[in-house]
Amino acid sequence: MIPIAASESSDRAEPAAAEVPWKLRVEEPINRFVYYPIARQLVRLLVKTPITANQVTLIQPLIAALACYLLTLDGPYALVAAALVFELRSMLDCADGTLARAKNQASANGHALDGLCDWLGVVFLYLGIYLHFMLHPPPTGIWSAYLPMGAIVAISLFQGAMRSFSADYYMRKFGSIMATGQDATVEELRATQLTLSPDSPFTKKAEAWIGRCGHLAFQHEFFDVERTSALNPAQAQALIDQRDAPLTKLIAFLASISSGDAYVRITIISLLLGHAWAWDLQLFWASIGVVWILAFWWLNAWFLRRAIAGAPDQQAEVVEA
Repeated sequence: MIPIAASESSDRAEPAAAEVPWKLRVEEPINRFVYYPIARQLVRLLVKTPITANQVTLIQPLIAALACYLLTLDGPYALVAAALVFELRSMLDCADGTLARAKNQASANGHALDGLCDWLGVVFLYLGIYLHFMLHPPPTGIWSAYLPMGAIVAISLFQGAMRSFSADYYMRKFGSIMATGQDATVEELRATQLTLSPDSPFTKKAEAWIGRCGHLAFQHEFFDVERTSALNPAQAQALIDQRDAPLTKLIAFLASISSGDAYVRITIISLLLGHAWAWDLQLFWASIGVVWILAFWWLNAWFLRRAIAGAPDQQAEVVEA
């Protein structure tokens, strides 16, 4: 949900058949078993109308803004209404990519626009949560005695963003390699960089910037079109050979419960449970949640190094411009 993800909601390109099982493994459970089936039924109706996938994407931040307003109100009914409204946004987020493929409207711009609108949606959600607790303060606890309310909510949002960013990066890397033998986090970023110009749409520039940030954060080097290399064929095959190993399945499961979608979904459930639950969860995200995502980063980096450890450590040839 939050960033550009290797999931049906944001990947506007037709997936390779071999990639689908991996995508299902890493998909957030409620999306996989509830919202995607509903979204497919909705798409059957929308495909017969002039409504485009980008229009479905653009309406999502507006729905999130309505949820933000409802969160400023007091009482349990307002929290429930806000949660349900935001879940409507989540359902539409599962539909736009499917509609784009059904209408043959898939594009890199649509892909980037989807990611941008996901970010806006979560920002509206957390703005509403912050305003809710400012207007209707929770009881003072141990954490809130030392940290301002705004700091707790900000840390919670920050770890959620990092959770989504890392899960999306590694699952896109692993999924593309297992599907095609090519590392999409490098090869697609290279292709995007080579076609960037001053006249390129903002969404394309934003997508390239996010890709470069991901490469710097997780590969620990600045991306360079000429010198940066992906895994070589032997290393890619070593990872593919681990596709059905128990450790790989564990990584996929942890991704499904660590993704941005899972993070937002748990936050929404806390709103349904009430004011106290919503506040306690923000305290959790601001403490244990940070430790969790750091452990998730380390585990994925270790898994990648372990999977390719026996392959020749040679650099893949850089694609010529």
